[in-house]
Amino acid sequence: MRRLYVPRCSPGLRGVILIGMAVVLGAGCVSESSDSSSPSMAVEPPAPVVPAEPDLQPLDTGPPAVVPSPESALAEEPPPFPSEDAPLTQWLDVLSNPLTQPVDPQLQESLLRRWAGLMGEDIASERELARTLLLAPRADFVDADGNPTAETLASVERLEKLTGLEGRRPLVLRRLGELYEVYDDRKAAATWEQLIALEPDDLSVRNRWAESLSKFGQWEQSRSLAEATVAMADERGDYINGRVARYVLGSALTEAGHYVEAERVLKSALVQPDGKHWDCAYQALGVLYERLGAVDAGVDSSHPPPEPAADDDRAMIDAALRAYYAGDEAGALRWVERAIAVRSRASYGVIHGLLLVAAQRYDQARTLFVSAREAAPRAPGPRVGLAHLAIVDQDYETAGPLLRGALDQWLATELTSQEDPAYHSFIHRMACLGMAWLEANQGHHKEAIGYFDRVLAHRPFDVLARLGKSNALLGLRDLDAAEVELNGILELSPSNAFARAGLASVQLARGDLEAAEEGFRAALTGREQTYTCPYEGLGLLYLKKGQLDQARSHFERAIEINPDVEYLKYNGLAEIYLGEGRYDDAERLLRRSMANYPHDDGARVLMKRVEAARGAAAVVPGQ
Repeated sequence: MRRLYVPRCSPGLRGVILIGMAVVLGAGCVSESSDSSSPSMAVEPPAPVVPAEPDLQPLDTGPPAVVPSPESALAEEPPPFPSEDAPLTQWLDVLSNPLTQPVDPQLQESLLRRWAGLMGEDIASERELARTLLLAPRADFVDADGNPTAETLASVERLEKLTGLEGRRPLVLRRLGELYEVYDDRKAAATWEQLIALEPDDLSVRNRWAESLSKFGQWEQSRSLAEATVAMADERGDYINGRVARYVLGSALTEAGHYVEAERVLKSALVQPDGKHWDCAYQALGVLYERLGAVDAGVDSSHPPPEPAADDDRAMIDAALRAYYAGDEAGALRWVERAIAVRSRASYGVIHGLLLVAAQRYDQARTLFVSAREAAPRAPGPRVGLAHLAIVDQDYETAGPLLRGALDQWLATELTSQEDPAYHSFIHRMACLGMAWLEANQGHHKEAIGYFDRVLAHRPFDVLARLGKSNALLGLRDLDAAEVELNGILELSPSNAFARAGLASVQLARGDLEAAEEGFRAALTGREQTYTCPYEGLGLLYLKKGQLDQARSHFERAIEINPDVEYLKYNGLAEIYLGEGRYDDAERLLRRSMANYPHDDGARVLMKRVEAARGAAAVVPGQ
């Protein structure tokens, strides 16, 4: 059986960020209105910025990974269980497969009783191996503190006694190495080395050995092993193991400080044959760029960075990005404006413009993006900014090519040699978020999740990306997954109003009206004049309860705050008007709903009901 190895590439959650962007979302809502006439926000854009944003140099990623045959790209399925009275060797083959599902406790007990009755000296060791594999955990190897569970340690102890089992030693070593990986990389590496001595051509084991070596600082040895594995995989046309070997190689190069080479290798592993991006390689690139200062690693309030000097524009931009990632939008604007006062650069203008988009100061932002594009026509930053404005205008035909071009340029660019990797990381994040919103706004929620995941691969603590992903999951009606994502946001940011409103939407969809009402009202606290989503949610809730006056007032309040986002508030109010015979008013609302979100079937269904009711009302009895 061909074995596949999935590398350990899921970092934990760290830090907290939040910044509101004005987007029209097709499901759920994280948008919030701002008062652009506030004196503190009334800042005129500076003169056109110079010098130009630097043109990016193309990245040579070397030869591409070998494209797999259709057979090699197929996901393996868990093997079926043999019959209860099948030979012990047949059960051993199934239990040794890492894809095998846990065995039902009742079947476990029955098998153990049957195997205990097998007689003969030659069967005793294999019977003990089968028992060990049957009882070994297949998930939950560690406890909440990251320590191996009692079940894991018991399985390791039993397996260690069976390493001399004639004919089954590779199986024992493989399972032992998998368990060691959970908590002891040195033992794991030693085990994989023993297994390679028995099976030198197993690329999956070579990858595991190389990664285990890297985990405890043996980077040069890991590098050498991974380079040889890449060559072997390419020679065999083994795309999957070759891609993993590139990931391991790139990670080892990062740890050893060979950043330029690491970036080339990881980007060669990033794009899959179907065009999608591989999360593990994306995360490894995130680690690499973090080492370069390109990805903010969370704000540590106990060790705040020093105040930038009055003439240090780069330190001011760093301070602006730190404030942005920490959710301090006003602070971010102050720092970027101070930096521009010291030195005008196109990249500073782009950052300034994107912050203005977040504040819904679109005309000022457009002026900055156009000036930056004139100064640097080929640079991705101004195009990303203009794409965000196109999304606000629902001009997706313009936004899509701008964002895709910026992402293609990011992939083809050697960011490790750029003067300002933090800026390019920021632009890449905004391009991914832009593509995610573009897809979600058109009802393409699965595609949107792919782009949100790109952001989360670099920044797993990115609250805005997690909010967007939870909205897309709500759009797919995947309430359980959305709830997990929203609870994760609240772990990072317990008072996050957007996550509270999202959870209330989940509760409303499940029919838990009391909890939903409490959640929407909690989300409104302190945001009564700016946040539309809870008003819309409460309107839907009261409409469901038949409390039409309360539903009407909440829909009207949501529309009053911001008529340009969301659509269910229009549908709900139109349904009330339909019941009152106000057909023209209902039609007007539904047309506005479809303008905000053309992909909603609910508005079209209601429109047909309006037309039918209007026609029925026009019929004179007896004619």
